[in-house]
Amino acid sequence: MAESSRKIVENNQQEAPSKSERKRLHKALQDFVSALIEAPENQLTRLGLPEDVLEEIRSARKMTKSARNRQIGYISKKIDREIQQETINIARQTFDAFKHPSAAANAHFHQIEKWRDSLTSGDTALLEWLVSEHNADRQLLRRGIRDANKQREANKPPVASRQLFQYLRKLSESQ
Repeated sequence: MAESSRKIVENNQQEAPSKSERKRLHKALQDFVSALIEAPENQLTRLGLPEDVLEEIRSARKMTKSARNRQIGYISKKIDREIQQETINIARQTFDAFKHPSAAANAHFHQIEKWRDSLTSGDTALLEWLVSEHNADRQLLRRGIRDANKQREANKPPVASRQLFQYLRKLSESQ
Protein backbone atom coordinates (compact mmCIF):
# COMPACT_ATOMS: atom_id res chain seq x y z
CA MET A 1 0.00 0.00 0.00
CA ALA A 2 2.79 2.43 0.85
CA GLU A 3 4.51 1.66 -2.44
CA SER A 4 1.46 2.59 -4.52
CA SER A 5 1.00 5.88 -2.64
CA ARG A 6 4.70 6.66 -3.19
CA LYS A 7 4.22 6.15 -6.95
CA ILE A 8 1.25 8.52 -6.94
CA VAL A 9 3.29 11.17 -5.13
CA GLU A 10 6.20 10.69 -7.57
CA ASN A 11 3.86 11.02 -10.57
CA ASN A 12 2.37 14.23 -9.15
CA GLN A 13 5.83 15.67 -8.58
CA GLN A 14 6.83 14.95 -12.18
CA GLU A 15 3.70 16.55 -13.61
CA ALA A 16 3.72 19.97 -11.97
CA PRO A 17 6.75 21.91 -10.78
CA SER A 18 6.72 23.20 -7.24
CA LYS A 19 5.76 26.76 -6.44
CA SER A 20 9.40 27.62 -5.79
CA GLU A 21 10.42 26.15 -9.13
CA ARG A 22 7.68 28.14 -10.91
CA LYS A 23 8.95 31.31 -9.22
CA ARG A 24 12.53 30.60 -10.31
CA LEU A 25 11.41 29.98 -13.88
CA HIS A 26 9.35 33.16 -13.92
CA LYS A 27 12.27 35.18 -12.47
CA ALA A 28 14.57 33.77 -15.16
CA LEU A 29 12.03 34.73 -17.82
CA GLN A 30 11.79 38.26 -16.38
CA ASP A 31 15.60 38.55 -16.45
CA PHE A 32 15.55 37.41 -20.09
CA VAL A 33 12.89 40.01 -20.99
CA SER A 34 14.87 42.69 -19.16
CA ALA A 35 17.95 41.79 -21.20
CA LEU A 36 15.88 41.88 -24.39
CA ILE A 37 14.76 45.42 -23.60
CA GLU A 38 18.41 46.48 -23.41
CA ALA A 39 19.42 44.56 -26.55
CA PRO A 40 20.08 46.29 -29.88
CA GLU A 41 17.25 46.23 -32.41
CA ASN A 42 19.13 44.08 -34.94
CA GLN A 43 19.57 41.31 -32.36
CA LEU A 44 15.99 41.56 -31.22
CA THR A 45 14.54 40.97 -34.68
CA ARG A 46 16.63 37.84 -35.23
CA LEU A 47 15.31 35.99 -32.18
CA GLY A 48 12.16 34.65 -33.84
CA LEU A 49 9.72 36.08 -31.31
CA PRO A 50 6.20 37.11 -32.40
CA GLU A 51 5.77 40.67 -33.59
CA ASP A 52 3.33 41.63 -30.82
CA VAL A 53 5.91 40.63 -28.19
CA LEU A 54 8.60 42.61 -30.02
CA GLU A 55 6.32 45.68 -30.03
CA GLU A 56 5.79 45.34 -26.28
CA ILE A 57 9.56 45.13 -25.78
CA ARG A 58 10.11 48.21 -27.95
CA SER A 59 7.50 50.17 -26.02
CA ALA A 60 9.14 49.19 -22.71
CA ARG A 61 12.35 50.92 -23.81
CA LYS A 62 10.62 54.31 -23.58
CA MET A 63 9.12 53.80 -20.11
CA THR A 64 10.25 54.98 -16.71
CA LYS A 65 11.74 52.49 -14.27
CA SER A 66 8.58 51.53 -12.39
CA ALA A 67 6.49 51.35 -15.56
CA ARG A 68 9.22 49.28 -17.18
CA ASN A 69 9.17 46.83 -14.28
CA ARG A 70 5.40 46.37 -14.68
CA GLN A 71 5.86 45.97 -18.43
CA ILE A 72 8.55 43.32 -17.87
CA GLY A 73 6.10 41.36 -15.72
CA TYR A 74 3.42 41.71 -18.38
CA ILE A 75 5.71 40.65 -21.23
CA SER A 76 7.08 37.66 -19.35
CA LYS A 77 3.56 36.45 -18.52
CA LYS A 78 2.56 36.94 -22.14
CA ILE A 79 5.58 34.98 -23.36
CA ASP A 80 4.95 32.23 -20.80
CA ARG A 81 1.31 31.85 -21.83
CA GLU A 82 1.46 32.34 -25.60
CA ILE A 83 4.81 31.01 -26.78
CA GLN A 84 5.91 27.39 -26.68
CA GLN A 85 8.81 26.57 -24.37
CA GLU A 86 10.91 25.32 -27.29
CA THR A 87 10.65 28.69 -29.05
CA ILE A 88 11.64 30.49 -25.84
CA ASN A 89 14.66 28.20 -25.42
CA ILE A 90 15.79 28.81 -29.01
CA ALA A 91 15.44 32.58 -28.52
CA ARG A 92 17.50 32.38 -25.32
CA GLN A 93 20.24 30.35 -27.00
CA THR A 94 20.36 32.76 -29.92
CA PHE A 95 20.50 35.74 -27.57
CA ASP A 96 23.29 34.11 -25.53
CA ALA A 97 25.22 33.57 -28.75
CA PHE A 98 24.99 37.31 -29.41
CA LYS A 99 26.24 38.16 -25.94
CA HIS A 100 29.12 35.71 -25.83
CA PRO A 101 31.46 35.25 -28.76
CA SER A 102 31.83 31.69 -29.84
CA ALA A 103 34.67 29.53 -28.67
CA ALA A 104 35.74 29.07 -32.27
CA ALA A 105 36.15 32.83 -32.73
CA ASN A 106 38.22 33.03 -29.55
CA ALA A 107 40.38 30.10 -30.65
CA HIS A 108 40.93 31.77 -34.03
CA PHE A 109 41.94 35.02 -32.32
CA HIS A 110 44.43 33.17 -30.10
CA GLN A 111 45.86 31.33 -33.11
CA ILE A 112 46.59 34.64 -34.84
CA GLU A 113 48.24 35.93 -31.66
CA LYS A 114 50.45 32.81 -31.59
CA TRP A 115 51.42 33.40 -35.22
CA ARG A 116 52.38 36.99 -34.43
CA ASP A 117 54.38 35.99 -31.36
CA SER A 118 56.15 33.19 -33.24
CA LEU A 119 57.02 35.50 -36.11
CA THR A 120 58.45 38.18 -33.82
CA SER A 121 60.52 35.56 -32.00
CA GLY A 122 62.15 34.48 -35.28
CA ASP A 123 60.11 31.54 -36.63
CA THR A 124 61.15 31.47 -40.29
CA ALA A 125 59.26 28.24 -41.02
CA LEU A 126 55.97 29.98 -40.16
CA LEU A 127 56.95 32.92 -42.34
CA GLU A 128 57.59 30.61 -45.31
CA TRP A 129 54.33 28.74 -44.67
CA LEU A 130 52.34 31.99 -44.60
CA VAL A 131 53.95 33.12 -47.84
CA SER A 132 53.32 29.82 -49.63
CA GLU A 133 49.91 28.84 -48.22
CA HIS A 134 48.24 32.20 -47.60
CA ASN A 135 49.97 34.25 -50.31
CA ALA A 136 51.32 36.66 -47.72
CA ASP A 137 53.54 39.57 -48.72
CA ARG A 138 56.99 38.50 -47.50
CA GLN A 139 58.39 42.02 -47.49
CA LEU A 140 55.46 43.41 -45.53
CA LEU A 141 55.73 40.59 -42.96
CA ARG A 142 59.48 41.08 -42.50
CA ARG A 143 59.09 44.83 -42.09
CA GLY A 144 56.30 44.32 -39.55
CA ILE A 145 58.39 41.80 -37.61
CA ARG A 146 61.42 44.08 -37.63
CA ASP A 147 59.44 47.14 -36.53
CA ALA A 148 57.63 45.18 -33.79
CA ASN A 149 60.94 43.92 -32.40
CA LYS A 150 62.46 47.43 -32.48
CA GLN A 151 59.50 48.89 -30.65
CA ARG A 152 59.56 46.15 -28.03
CA GLU A 153 63.30 46.66 -27.40
CA ALA A 154 62.84 50.43 -27.11
CA ASN A 155 59.88 49.99 -24.71
CA LYS A 156 57.60 51.87 -27.07
CA PRO A 157 53.90 51.17 -27.62
CA PRO A 158 53.41 48.03 -29.77
CA VAL A 159 51.96 49.80 -32.82
CA ALA A 160 53.81 47.62 -35.34
CA SER A 161 52.83 44.48 -33.43
CA ARG A 162 49.17 45.50 -33.69
CA GLN A 163 49.55 46.23 -37.39
CA LEU A 164 51.17 42.82 -37.90
CA PHE A 165 48.27 41.21 -36.05
CA GLN A 166 45.74 43.03 -38.26
CA TYR A 167 47.56 41.87 -41.39
CA LEU A 168 47.64 38.27 -40.17
CA ARG A 169 43.92 38.45 -39.35
CA LYS A 170 43.15 39.68 -42.87
CA LEU A 171 45.23 36.83 -44.28
CA SER A 172 43.41 34.23 -42.25
CA GLU A 173 39.97 35.63 -43.14
CA SER A 174 40.74 35.72 -46.85
CA GLN A 175 41.28 31.96 -46.93
